[in-house]
Amino acid sequence: MYAYPQKYQIVLAAFGTSMGPKAAYTSMQVRFQERFRQRIPVGFTSRVGEPKLKEVLEGLPADGELVVVIAPIFMVEGQVVKRDIVATAKECEHRFKEIRVARPLLPDARVYSAVKREVASRLKNVPPGGTGIIFVGHGTPDEKAAEIYGECARQVASLFASPFKAAFGNRRKTLWNCLKGQFASDDCLLRLALDSCGIDCGRRGETLSLEEFATLSRALQT
Repeated sequence: MYAYPQKYQIVLAAFGTSMGPKAAYTSMQVRFQERFRQRIPVGFTSRVGEPKLKEVLEGLPADGELVVVIAPIFMVEGQVVKRDIVATAKECEHRFKEIRVARPLLPDARVYSAVKREVASRLKNVPPGGTGIIFVGHGTPDEKAAEIYGECARQVASLFASPFKAAFGNRRKTLWNCLKGQFASDDCLLRLALDSCGIDCGRRGETLSLEEFATLSRALQT
């Protein structure tokens, strides 16, 4: 069982977005505050999020007895967590007893179950025979995080009965490399599906239109 420090402060670290995420971040913030019974600020790592993580850490009262725990609201431990958040923590650690960086959400079987419930709730009135699911990840050049993307694709695929297929797209990889893990035993099937849709296997996921995604999804079901 994890032993909490006698004196600690949690800080949530989020990437940030220009798409108006206030409600989602506020909801998570409230849940954390209810669970740990303390005010928990949120700091952002990207240029579009405010306030920045460093500003939040510098805004906390300096305390040589305080352990600050940064909880990243990230799916995988990619470069933002390993590089940016860790670097920010090192810049501010002299103000506290210690700064710890917690692990992101994956790998964790509970997350896969939560994804299953969420997707299932959105498919209540959708005929499964004519439906395909493609899960698309943000992508990362970090090798360990990229491995988690592949494992996540396999785990999510196992949650759904046929004909659902799941694949994580990595914006730094071709469609072929993103999808071949799902069809490791039958490369020919994957190539035929791509060819039948007129989609070059060397393309990257972000270049596909919604119509192309839908067509490819249907082809992968057959």
